[in-house]
Amino acid sequence: MMHHLPSDASDFDALFCSAQSLHRFYHLSPIIFYELTAEGHILSLNPAFEAMTGWSIRDWVGRPFIGLVAPEDRKLALQEFAGAIQSKTRSFRRIRLIAADGGILTVDAWIEPCEDKEEICAVGYAQDVSHAAQLETQLERQANLLNSVSDAIIITDLAFVVQEWNAAAEAIYGWQRSEVVGKSLIGLLGTQYIDSTPDAVLKEFLQTGQWRGQVIQRHKNGAQLYIYASVNALFDEDGQRIGVVAINRNVTAEVNAQKALSNVERIYRQAIRIAGGVPYQRDYTGDGYSFLGEGFEELTGYRADEITGPLFTSRLRRIESYGENADLPHNERIRLARQGKGFVWREDYLFERKDGRLIWLADHAVPIFDEQGAIIGSLGILMDITERKEAEEERRRLQERMAQIERLETVGQLAGGVAHDFNNMLAVVLMRTEMALLQLDVTSPVRHHLLEIYKTAQRAAELTRQLLGFARRQVIEPRPLNLNAAIEELLPMVRGMLGEAIELRWEPAPDLGLVYMDPAQVAQIVMNLCLNARDAITGIGQISITTGRAVLDEAYAALHADARPGVYSVLTISDTGKGMTPEVLEHIFEPFFTTKEMGRGVGLGLATVYGIVQQNQGHIAVHSAPGVGTSIQIFLPFHQGTQPAPSDRFEPVQISADNKRWTILLVEDEPAVLKSVGETLRRLGHHILMAGTPSAALHIVEQHKGAIDLLLSDVVMPEMDGPTLVRQLRESYPALRVLFVSGYPAHLIAYRGLLPEDAHFLRKPFTIQELVNAIQQALFKPPLQADGSLD
Repeated sequence: MMHHLPSDASDFDALFCSAQSLHRFYHLSPIIFYELTAEGHILSLNPAFEAMTGWSIRDWVGRPFIGLVAPEDRKLALQEFAGAIQSKTRSFRRIRLIAADGGILTVDAWIEPCEDKEEICAVGYAQDVSHAAQLETQLERQANLLNSVSDAIIITDLAFVVQEWNAAAEAIYGWQRSEVVGKSLIGLLGTQYIDSTPDAVLKEFLQTGQWRGQVIQRHKNGAQLYIYASVNALFDEDGQRIGVVAINRNVTAEVNAQKALSNVERIYRQAIRIAGGVPYQRDYTGDGYSFLGEGFEELTGYRADEITGPLFTSRLRRIESYGENADLPHNERIRLARQGKGFVWREDYLFERKDGRLIWLADHAVPIFDEQGAIIGSLGILMDITERKEAEEERRRLQERMAQIERLETVGQLAGGVAHDFNNMLAVVLMRTEMALLQLDVTSPVRHHLLEIYKTAQRAAELTRQLLGFARRQVIEPRPLNLNAAIEELLPMVRGMLGEAIELRWEPAPDLGLVYMDPAQVAQIVMNLCLNARDAITGIGQISITTGRAVLDEAYAALHADARPGVYSVLTISDTGKGMTPEVLEHIFEPFFTTKEMGRGVGLGLATVYGIVQQNQGHIAVHSAPGVGTSIQIFLPFHQGTQPAPSDRFEPVQISADNKRWTILLVEDEPAVLKSVGETLRRLGHHILMAGTPSAALHIVEQHKGAIDLLLSDVVMPEMDGPTLVRQLRESYPALRVLFVSGYPAHLIAYRGLLPEDAHFLRKPFTIQELVNAIQQALFKPPLQADGSLD
């Protein structure tokens, strides 16, 4: 190969000097110069290679350059080298080299293909940029850090002119970086300090170089933001303040959520307070409660630090379960609840407070689960439902009492119906017996038997009336009464009621005298008091009925509001039962008050006795104590009159010679009564027209041509009642006089609206004399109007 030489000495000197300069630059430059073959092998390296990498030039001349490149960059370096050779263009790449000590150097490498070289394919150089690269990386990392955090980072100078505004600040406040950098931060965000003042904040910042707290700031669109700000001073290398950096966290969502939660909690606490409830949280990993709301001690008497699950359970005196698994025992329901079977817990407890007082608690709870879905506790509320339970119990007792009253009413109605039929039978027996006695000679041996039948029928009639009175289906008819005799008639009934385990003792006082009252009321007093005495005795016992006389003076009357001074006949009924406490004694005469089990009484017995005694101007004294028994004294005013002859005594009917004979229309649906009354009246000389039904009576009237002086009619009959029959008969006989008879009590018939209470009425059974007297009154007193009322 021929080289071009300089034409003269001056050109040669210039060329020589240029070559020397290049040689010095090549050997002294801090930049690596290199020559490569087409295969990428190193042909030459300048000394900067050894200084920069620590490798020897001899070790790497002839070797592939790629061995110097860090593994991470080798693929890109080979691609860059191959591309430059093929395209014959200059190429640049920043790559990392491996130093001799294993360190990493970052270099900017240039490579340029050579066209006029036979062996040399490419030349290039590499400049160490490790420090710059590190600085760039650090700055890039810092920039990424600033823009990746979710908190706003705002940097200002000492005049609060914005120097830096990261991406989070843009997102939080709405202003872009370009809008705020270089502008004053004062007034931009409208900062309001929640727990401090601007002067206090500035003072603390100047003293300490920092401040932290919650502020209210403004979004670009005017929305209110809650911000937690951390403000710190920036210092230079000499420790001089050069600015301020604020790291602001947007806590608006948290604050609003806390406000909403606080509002919900406030409403929850108010609702619980209104409901009288106490919230709690039970921890199943132990025996205690992890939380007990306010009011627990007031509710139960126990402090929160002394109550445990087992202690709470031990104070339960009664448990009523509801909902799922309600029929299972309490402990079994707890076990299932802890297994997740039966998520909603609903029970009512009769709970014994620490002071011993019993209250009712409602317990409503739901389970608490851990991350694995296992139940670790329960969250619930306890409410005092004592008043509600007492009201429910009172309502239940009232319903039971009303049912009992309805049953008593039904029994009373049944008794009235039975008495009607029984009185019809007794009417026949009495009238037939009387007629037989009237026809017999007084010396007839049969007369004795008929008198016994008559007396027994009279007593049966009186017993029926007493039963009606006891069932409150009879009008009160007070009269002079021998108290001993009245009680003796009741003894068989009382003994049958008491049973064999209870002994009945009867101790009447001699010469007791009389009282003025209805025998049926005496029966009610005796039966009610003996029933109560029987129920107070468990097993074998004794009930005593005694009578006597007592004088109540002014001093006694002054101490007892319902007592009056005077002479009294005293009925005392005592038992060997369980007795009563002073608290019970205060209420025994209140209607519906009872200590008996449900279904054994409605609390009306003693109230009824009290009402009867008060109605008869009497007085009651009660003596009782637990375990001793009870003694009840009934003081009834002494009656000065004389007792009438016994009702079962037979008195022959008295008919004067000048008595007129009347035409009487007799209407009775009971054939035996119709026949007996008809025959009796005929024997008394009256003309009798007999009808078994109202329609038959109307037919008789149509056929009858003469006058009819009196209608003697039953009240309750098929087809139509007595008053209706009267109205129809008065169309033909306007002045017709009427006498009603019935086996039902008069006031009951009046209550049913069948006839007025002052109508002429005769109750069955009756004697012949009573019938004659009633007919006389009906004929000679004002007649009834067509509507059944008196003139």
